[in-house]
Amino acid sequence: MTDTKRKPTGRIFISYRRQDSAYPAGWLFDHLAERFGPEQVFKDVDSIELGDDFVEVITNAVVSCDVLLALIGKKWLRASGSGGRRLDDPSDFVRIEIEVALQREVLLIPILVDGATMPRSDQLPPSIAQLTRHQALELSPNRFRADTSHLLDVMERTLIDLREEQPLPAEVSAAAPPEIPVTDPRSPEPPPERPRRSFRSRPVLLGGAFAAVVAIAALALGIINALSDDPRRPAASPTPAKSLTTTPAPLGRPNGPMVLAHRGGDETYAWQTLPAFEDAATRGAGVETDVRWTSDGVAVLLHDAGTSPGMECTGGSHVVEDTAWPVLRDKCRSAAAASKDGKRYAIPTFGDAVSALAKIPGAQIYPEVKVVQSARQVRQFMGILENVRMTDRAVVTSTKLDELDKIRAQAEKDGVDVRTMLFISGRRPATSDIAGHQLWGAAVEVDLATKEYVKELKDNGMKVLVWIVNTPEQWALADEVGADLVLTSRPAGYGAWADVN
Repeated sequence: MTDTKRKPTGRIFISYRRQDSAYPAGWLFDHLAERFGPEQVFKDVDSIELGDDFVEVITNAVVSCDVLLALIGKKWLRASGSGGRRLDDPSDFVRIEIEVALQREVLLIPILVDGATMPRSDQLPPSIAQLTRHQALELSPNRFRADTSHLLDVMERTLIDLREEQPLPAEVSAAAPPEIPVTDPRSPEPPPERPRRSFRSRPVLLGGAFAAVVAIAALALGIINALSDDPRRPAASPTPAKSLTTTPAPLGRPNGPMVLAHRGGDETYAWQTLPAFEDAATRGAGVETDVRWTSDGVAVLLHDAGTSPGMECTGGSHVVEDTAWPVLRDKCRSAAAASKDGKRYAIPTFGDAVSALAKIPGAQIYPEVKVVQSARQVRQFMGILENVRMTDRAVVTSTKLDELDKIRAQAEKDGVDVRTMLFISGRRPATSDIAGHQLWGAAVEVDLATKEYVKELKDNGMKVLVWIVNTPEQWALADEVGADLVLTSRPAGYGAWADVN
């Protein structure tokens, strides 16, 4: 059972401008320092002494922390000093703090306060332009007090579970709701430890990189999903069952269609779970999945608008877009009837799945956007892929051309390439109607797939996927029409069939 009396450890650095966001920074510091101890909370490098190299002092302060929270108010971008805009000054403390966090890969979470908006990359010095690729959180002071108590409780629970680099199996069980126990058969791989350096510094917030994300997500104040984009539970490790150093051989015939596991497949684990995704990737299959958004701005992987039938939740089913992530995280597990290994798993977040697959050489993900996304959600969606360098191993899919156009536009703004694929169901659109949308591919429902239509799409430069094919007859049809990719819930079954056909 988890020892709730142990004080969690870890550090977070608050970067802010006094004339811009001193009040929210002080408020956060006071509440978190009271709960976790002031030694864990840093928010001012104001003890730099005469003769000190201030760049070195700030660098040491930032790299000694797990998370940097960049508070951005309405005056943050245009704050000026005697020599002009402060951000344009290479010796500006705030600029240096963000530069160091980006260079040293400290988890960086922008926090927008008092109605501020995220600056554009072209409004920032090139050295910190990547700040705009990090998911931001909106913090409204008039809602802060009501959420603080719940926030601190969630953080404390999570920090205790993560007080070591990875939780023990007993802690995993203790963290799960008693009605639906959660276990994971795989051994977690501890993350590399960042070297700690001594420094004289101003306070920095809170404790532990994961805890910061949990803390922010728990605020329930119009959260914009931080890039570790969710408060992570130890219900499923993002580490695959066996550590791979080489790319797995593609599933199926050497010159045959690429195999995608529908929602990760359901032969070994319940589909739409992290173990299913990792299992499919280590077998050499691509991973297809579905992305929806919770009410507090976390991208989660669920096919349906509600949690059932794929998940079972304490207290009944939930509508995803109307439910906050902490509720789904704590109350829902994969349905007992879908279990293949006797275990039940938490709802995965998009961020967790992408991070897990990024560790598997050659793994590819095909996330389907199931909803109409806001501009902010599009930025977050792309940021999740970009921050673990998965854009070149992803194909973003949707049944909606407008959604794919928005994704491509955001990728162009970010200066990255992204491939998109349209899912075609019910009727065949004319190839001339979709050819102008710069699609990498088209996913054709098996009942609509003909040699002629597949050839038309290919002649217009598109790869063709045939879905969903789960029987030998359907697998043979996909071969016959010339599919480049197949989507199946039975990737291992398809592989065995392809070996002899």
